[in-house]
Order: sequence, then C-alpha cells, then structure tokens
Amino acid sequence: MKRNKHLLTNARSYAGTLLTSDHKLVKASFKLEKHKLCRKEQHSKRTPKPNIAAIVNKEESQRRYQNTLDTKLSSITSDRKNNTDNSKARADSVPDRLKCVQTIIKQSIEESVGCVATARQNKHNDEELSQLSKRQKDIRVKIQNTKDNNKRDRLKIDRNRILHTIRKRQIKLKNEEIEKKIEGINSAKCDHAMFKATRLLYQKQFENPKVEDQEGKLASNPNDILDIVSSHFKSKFEDKKVEEITPFEGEPKPLKNPITPEEVRKSFNSLSNNKAPGEDQIHAELLKYGTPLLDQTIADIFNTTFSKHENLDINTGVLIAIQKPGKKKGPPNNLRPITLLNSLRKALSIITLNRIRPFVEEYLSKSQSGFRPDRSTADVVWTHKWLAAKTLKEDVIIKISGIDMSAAFDTIDRNQLLNIIATIVNEDELRIIRFLLSNTKIKTRINGATKTNTFISNVGTPQGDSLSPVLFIVYLEHALKEVRTTPPRPIVKYEKEIPNEIAYADDVDFIGQDYVNINEIQETLHKYQLKVNTDKTEFTALSKNKEDWKNAKKVGSLIGDLEDVERRKQLSTAALNKLYHVWMKGNKLKTTTKIQLYKSLVKSILLYNCSTWALTLTEEEKINTFHRKQLKKVLNIKFPVKITNKSLYKKCQEKPLSLQILKARWNLFGHILRRDSDIPANRATRAYFIQYGHKLRGRPTTTLPIVLNRDLGLIDHFRLHSTDDLVKITELAKDRKQWRELSARIEKAAEASQTVNWDATRQ
Repeated sequence: MKRNKHLLTNARSYAGTLLTSDHKLVKASFKLEKHKLCRKEQHSKRTPKPNIAAIVNKEESQRRYQNTLDTKLSSITSDRKNNTDNSKARADSVPDRLKCVQTIIKQSIEESVGCVATARQNKHNDEELSQLSKRQKDIRVKIQNTKDNNKRDRLKIDRNRILHTIRKRQIKLKNEEIEKKIEGINSAKCDHAMFKATRLLYQKQFENPKVEDQEGKLASNPNDILDIVSSHFKSKFEDKKVEEITPFEGEPKPLKNPITPEEVRKSFNSLSNNKAPGEDQIHAELLKYGTPLLDQTIADIFNTTFSKHENLDINTGVLIAIQKPGKKKGPPNNLRPITLLNSLRKALSIITLNRIRPFVEEYLSKSQSGFRPDRSTADVVWTHKWLAAKTLKEDVIIKISGIDMSAAFDTIDRNQLLNIIATIVNEDELRIIRFLLSNTKIKTRINGATKTNTFISNVGTPQGDSLSPVLFIVYLEHALKEVRTTPPRPIVKYEKEIPNEIAYADDVDFIGQDYVNINEIQETLHKYQLKVNTDKTEFTALSKNKEDWKNAKKVGSLIGDLEDVERRKQLSTAALNKLYHVWMKGNKLKTTTKIQLYKSLVKSILLYNCSTWALTLTEEEKINTFHRKQLKKVLNIKFPVKITNKSLYKKCQEKPLSLQILKARWNLFGHILRRDSDIPANRATRAYFIQYGHKLRGRPTTTLPIVLNRDLGLIDHFRLHSTDDLVKITELAKDRKQWRELSARIEKAAEASQTVNWDATRQ
C-alpha cells in the first residue's frame, strides 16, 4: 500500500465509534485516474532452456546425453551411407547436414536430461527441496483442519523439523552455488582473476539500454530502441564503399591439411562454460561434453565446406548493447556492443588460431604483450617500474609517449588484413580466415522487441572469438613496422639498451629521450584506418625531480608503488563493502566459503599486479594491517572481541600479505627471466645496471631492483648489484626446480624474520 499512497487525498480519522476496536475509523478519497488500472503487456513465454548444468555436474546425466547423441548421429550417418538416391538423401548438402546436427544436439539434451524449470528469483531448482516444500504444505493444511490439540502439536513438530531441513538444504545449495563461482574465478589466470571478480561483483540484472530518439527523448518502446541501436552500430560496422570479401577464392579443392577430429576436440575443450549461446542456441557445454562421433562429424562438415565451397551460416552474431560505466545514459555513442557468436564458429576460430600461432609469434615484435602465450599486463607494468627505477638511480630522463586508439578493433580494413595474413600463414589457414571474415552479419537483440534487425558487418575484426584479437595485433604490427622506420630519429646512447616500445594490444607506448611526433604517427596509422585519439594521448616523463608520473596509469596499474597500493586498497574496500550483507549473515554461509569469497572477489582486486610492487618494510606492515582488518570484517569480529594475529591467520588459512607479495614477485621475476632476452621487461632490467648518467646523491629510493636485492639478502651467496649478478640469476631461473628452491628459501627466511609478533594480542 505504501507505493500507492499518492492515490489517497483528504484522509482523516475519527474516534468514538460504537464498535469495540483498537483502530480508528479512517475516511479518505482515492484518485483512481492516477492508478495504472491496465496490466503491463505480457511478453510471450521464454523458450525452455536445456539443463546444461546437469551434464556438467553429474556424470550420469553426461553419459545419458552422450549415448543419446551417439545414437542419433549414428542413424543419420547410416542413412547417408545406405541411401544412394541424391534426390532423397537426407542432409546431403553441407548446410543441411549442419542444421541436422544442430537439431540432433538440441534433441539429445532435451530427451536425455530435460529442460530447466522456470524458477522465481532467488529460488533453487532442486528436486529434494521441492518434495520437502510439498510435504510441509500438506502438513500445514492438516494442522489447519485438525481439531485434536495433541495431534496438531505432533503435526507442528513434524512441520518444524521439515522446515529446519529445508533451511539447511537452502544453505547448502547457496554454498554450492557460490563455490562454483569461486572455482571459476580461481581457475582464471592471475591477471584475469581481478577482472573476472569485478564483473561478478558488479553484474546487474540485464535491462534494455537507455537511448535517445531524434527529439532527444528516451525511447521506451522496445522496437524503437531496436531501431536506434541497430542504426547506430550499422553506421560503425557497415561501409558500403568497402569491397565485400568472398568466402572462397579459386576452384574448389580440399585442404592440404584437413581438419582432424583431434583438432575439433581440442577446440571444444577450450570453450568456456556458462557463456551465452549465439544465434544457433548451441551452448558450448553441448559440444565440450560431446562424443568422438560428434568430433568426426563436425570435422567432416568443416572439410567438406572447403572442398566443395559450400557456405556455412555460422558467421551471424547476436549484438547485445550495454551501457558504458560512468557514461551518460541516452547517447548511442555511450553504448558498448557485446557480440554472441555461434559455438561452432568459435571452435573453427580456435582451430585456426592453434595452427597459425607459431607463424604469428615469429611475425610479432617482442614489444607486444597482448593476446600472446606467457605474456600479460604484469610484464608491461614490470617494464615501467624498472624504467622508473633507472631514473631514480641516475641523472637521466626517460620520456613515454602513450597513444590511445579509438575503436581500434572496429576500424581495420579486412582486405588489407587478408593481404598481410597471406604473407605469414599457409594457404589452408588463409582460406579458413577468409571464410571467417566473409558474410559476417549482426542481429541486434532487444528484450521485448517484436521484430529483428539484421545488418552486414564488413569493417573491423568480428569480435567474440579468440582469433579476432590475434588478427588485430598482426594488423597493428604491420602498421607499427612502418611507424618504426619512418621518420628516423636520432637515438641517444642509453636508448640502444632500454626498450623503445611497449605495447599491450592497442595501448602502445614509445620510449626515448624525447617525445615522438604524434601527428606523423597518426598519418602513418591512418593509412590502415587506425585512428589515434589525440585527446587521450599521454606524455609521461620519468624523472627524479618531477614525480607526477607516479599517478600515470598503465594497463590498470599506477607506476608509483604507493599510489598503486592506495588505489588497490580503495577498490578492494569497495568490493568488500559490496558484499557487506554476506559478511553479516554468518549463519547463511560457512566460514570457509566466506573466506573463499573474500580471496576470489576482494583479494584478487587488492593484489592485482602486486608482483611489481616495491614496498619498504613499514609499508609492508601497513598493508598487512589492512589485510587483517578486512579478514576481521569477513569473520564479523568486532570490539570487544579480540583475536591474535596468529589465530586470525590460522582461522582464515591465510599468511601475511607481505609474504604473498614476495612470492608473487619472485614467481614473476623468474617467469620474465625465462622469456626471450629482447622482450621489454628483460631489456629494461639489463639497462638498469648499465650506468649512463651521474649517480644521484642521497639515500636510494626503494624501487623494484632494490627490493629484489633486499630479498636476496635474506639468504647467503646471492646479490643483485650488477650485470654479472643478473646473468647468474638468469642462468638459475632457466632451471625451474632450482628457481623454486631459491624462492622457497627466500620466502622461508622472510617469514622467519617477520618483525611483528603474531602471538601478540591486537591492542
């Protein structure tokens, strides 16, 4: 009734009624014209979703699905072999065979496992819970209809027992649900875990984007929103002046190296679970938990496509528009497109990527760290930290010109890309890439819309699969090769040693004694339809005299260690407060589950790129204190309750954060030393020990090389003072076993030398 208070007017109460009551008589007027008497338009019921979770979590359901799938696939295979009449042959053409296989996959999951029942929000689809709920409802009816007090009391006891069981079951299911999400985050790589945790923390129930019409008013009709969104992205992804790429070129012929079932299986296993399906509604799990017969069938379809030049309709993506965080709602430019691709297209992209990876690695510059194996944002930040340490040690200035590109993935010329790829990969892979870049269409999806809008996408790399970003960095590398050669600029002595370029995808930093000419770079990149956003171009000077560079952000981290730590503290505190209700409701979750939640959703944000931090002992103790405060919040430990540091760490199965940072630092150090000697991180490390300028007077600032040397000081026979020391440590790093032993010794010595008495009670 509270939400309808605005309907009441002239309300007043009267006392002195003739009836005995503890309420007064209330008289009021209702303005019903303000009330929505008509119910909202009911949208059509959603199509039942297959029970994907069953084949992932239950081996019995997985076997049933696989048996059903094999039976159906075997039947169509035998039909094709036995039926020689082309006019009556079942699924004779490649597109028809693909549709038949897709139908069989959907039928197999529905027949073997079934569909997920529609559940209300915050309710669980659990058979045991449903039975218990039904039993308690039946008992409740009996209680209401029973006049015998003794019998009613017994029924109440039985019902309370069932309700208690229901609550325990709900808590167990909630814990299992959270643990699955935690497992997904923990399985991610170090630098991906923070972003995965952030998405999980701040994800909201999906709603249609807010867009303005031509009059500047927010559109409310789903069909109008669909038209506005489609028109906006069509202008970005479709260029009628661009020459269309044909899926096939030349005469039909088989691939020299046909796609094998083993390649198909490897690509299926690489697909991620819990991802939205594309237009074909084939979930990745249905392929991932398929059978060898499915692998063989898909491999045959792919190979026949190229041997007969029969096109497959797998290049249509579903576009979901979401609001960019922190941007004004309304302008379509503030929308971010998310493309959902068909799982089979993703699989073919992975097969292609696995084939071209060696050629791409040979072609790319050592300076590129994005979308490459054994490279990450950590080695980019590591490079900047060593360059900063160089300027804090000697009287030299290193200038960084950082360029930012506008919608870089969406602007490249596909014909130019094919010409570049043709010089790198073999004929088979070039044919597959041509097919993947051709006939790409986008279908916009808006909830509640009664129509669909589909348009052609012929500009940029089709986003949504693992191949597209690799194609982009190849395209960018070709453009940067021209940037590096023109125009030539004088190189000072120390520029020969330090890295001249650091790149992560489209974030490129040019390093030198002077800033580069952005206009000349812009002209060169413009030839390749790459647009430099001059408003976001950053010029950073690393110097001892001016330290404003410490707040410069590189791939999510600040160059200054203290500044980055403070920012990480703020972000992790926000993440911790986001889960305030979880920490307070201690009876709903196990302590171990809450600690796992903290590690996955909060600590991963706090420790993002912590392996590059250089902290003094005092600063390490501060972050240890901050860590313990967060642990106490998680366990809901408040004054006057006291707990020793040692007991707190033991209860949470944690260690001081300084020890975890030390371990991460030495893991990354060894990882970088084992990489190619010409990557920027190794070049910056070597350049630090080569003196070019006058050594600065005074006490040295705590930097990454100084902290590494401090760590080595905890054990005997190792130091990091010179190039010779670096060479010895590099040789040691090549033997992983010896490096692990060295890291373990350092960690053990650091733990033994902790200045804090963990047995002391917190004051």
